[in-house]
Amino acid sequence: MKKPFKLVDQVRVDETPQHDAVREALVNCLVNADFYQAWSVVIEKYPDKIVMANPGTIITGKKQMLKGGISQPRNKGLFKMFNLIGLGEHAGLGVPDIYKAWRDVGLQEPEVEERFGNPDRTILTLPLIPVVTISTKIGISVSTDYVKIGINGEQLNALMEFCQEPKTKGEMIEFLKFSSRSSFERKVLNPLLKMEQLFRTDPDNPRNPKQKYYSKKRT
Repeated sequence: MKKPFKLVDQVRVDETPQHDAVREALVNCLVNADFYQAWSVVIEKYPDKIVMANPGTIITGKKQMLKGGISQPRNKGLFKMFNLIGLGEHAGLGVPDIYKAWRDVGLQEPEVEERFGNPDRTILTLPLIPVVTISTKIGISVSTDYVKIGINGEQLNALMEFCQEPKTKGEMIEFLKFSSRSSFERKVLNPLLKMEQLFRTDPDNPRNPKQKYYSKKRT
């Protein structure tokens, strides 16, 4: 992550709120891991994202965790240890602070996913690529607020070319390597349909299980 030059009271500050957010996310990952499951904490760093996964589901529930205000760590001993050295959330505010740090620097929104099975897992993805405003990238003039799309300009151009021939939703998700179907629909498919950059092969039946999407109006 970039470390811009900054002075506070004549002292250089080498870290940003984004650095603090990553540290907060790591602490949350550890203090909420279910270490009794036959699976371990996994941290993966990619050029475009950081993925933190821990065994166990969210005790307070995903909705409450994203809202904040309630702290209920699975490993209270670890939680207290991190707090004693100045790390870790206070009053359940950790996750909302992470989302705010990402918004403030214009990066794509983090994503929390729960996977139920053997074992259960909680996965936090921190994208490292900026939100792209589609209207400024492809010259569309709109009278309403800009519609934001959760992929960068290079990915957008590649998707438009990929979809010159009709593609299924699954094919597009695989092409962009999205981990979540719902996230793809919310961040990519629905905005592109709204901006008329993608079109349905069966527009009269949006829920058609054989529905495909294409990037150019066919004559």
